[in-house]
Amino acid sequence: MKWNQISSSATIKQIRQFGLLVGIVLVAVGSWQLYRQIYPIVRIVLWSIGGFLFAGGLLWPQILKPLYVLWMLLAHMLSWVNTRIILGVIFYLIFTPIALVMRIAQRDGLQKKINKNASSYWTQRTAPENIKEHFERQF
Repeated sequence: MKWNQISSSATIKQIRQFGLLVGIVLVAVGSWQLYRQIYPIVRIVLWSIGGFLFAGGLLWPQILKPLYVLWMLLAHMLSWVNTRIILGVIFYLIFTPIALVMRIAQRDGLQKKINKNASSYWTQRTAPENIKEHFERQF
């Protein structure tokens, strides 16, 4: 999704939800820091930004549209990166060990080995006894 698609597809409801949700989260993080008595300057910054987003989302959501577009662009960039990381982890931690074990065990699950003595590679199947049940339970 391109930036102009994000900015043109943003509705008032989406921008309002963005302002209210992100504002509440920032105020909550600042309050947690108050509870823990840590980072007083960061706490004030979080409260200020969170209060601005909450008030903007509540009173005048159109003012938050540029921030919403930037937020969505950041979300799309992060989703692109996370997708590659997650798929890479799945591939190298799940599929690669399974493939190595199957190669070591010389298992040919797809029957790809060529048999020069075979006249055909067609696998004969028996006809189902009850055709209605066969259509209802195909697998």
